[in-house]
Amino acid sequence: MKADLQDVILYLIYNAQYPPTKTSLMKLGYMADYYYWQLYGEQMTDCEYEPGNYGVFCHKIPNTAESMDKKELKLTMFLFGSGYQLNYQPGPEPATQPELTDECLQVLRKVIVKHSGQRLPALKRSHYDTEPMQAVRVKGENLDMSKIQVRPKTKDHPRMKELQQHISGVDFTVKGSPEERAEHRQEIMRALSVARKRANTARLGVGK
Repeated sequence: MKADLQDVILYLIYNAQYPPTKTSLMKLGYMADYYYWQLYGEQMTDCEYEPGNYGVFCHKIPNTAESMDKKELKLTMFLFGSGYQLNYQPGPEPATQPELTDECLQVLRKVIVKHSGQRLPALKRSHYDTEPMQAVRVKGENLDMSKIQVRPKTKDHPRMKELQQHISGVDFTVKGSPEERAEHRQEIMRALSVARKRANTARLGVGK
């Protein structure tokens, strides 16, 4: 089940280190869908993204945000030269608690920590480095999110499976002579040493 886009937008805006602009909000939403796909093989939201003049673009994100203007959100316009910039901030009406799963919240927190404090040039570089953006050949076509490489969860990591097989082959019963029991304890210690090493390696290699 997809997350409600309003809830995702509210979480991003209420927790961002700086008020997102229209451009940066779309990129934060995209990075949330990107990281979610890495973990679960699908998007968090039902947004469709396409490459635009300033990177990834999704009409649905600013349209949804604007529908909450003067309620849960406040849109502020800044004029400069011959253009303008929209900023999104918490609005006059307190937002209800977003109904987001733990999996969504985990990903959104990662987006906030890694990207909400980035200036726009750095945020652009981050999203241009993703597989769907790297695969773009024609502007205007929807990004192919299936290009994203799904990372195995720690419990499914090949090294963790190898570890489980290794541990399952160890006999933890305590029988026999003192010498046999001493040798048995050494065998257990060797298995645990391998377990610690491989668990640490698997943890470092997943979910970066």
